[in-house]
Amino acid sequence: MLTLNYDKQYDTLHLGLSDGSNAYCADEINNVNIFRDIDSDQITGFVIFGFMEKFQSRSLPLITEPIVIDYESDVIPYINI
Repeated sequence: MLTLNYDKQYDTLHLGLSDGSNAYCADEINNVNIFRDIDSDQITGFVIFGFMEKFQSRSLPLITEPIVIDYESDVIPYINI
């Protein structure tokens, strides 16, 4: 289940893929934090800093694991911008 939370003031998008209560920030690549479950190491979510700026400049990272995320259809219609 994909959960979305966009903070317009800070232009930050939180993408939750599963329960993140047992997660840690594993990597930070191009202002994107990747969260993983401590026990299974499965990706539980992402935080994208500068989301709208990256979206408008077409420089968002391609997310294909563990699911494919199409920003145009999976994210933009569901956030208040």
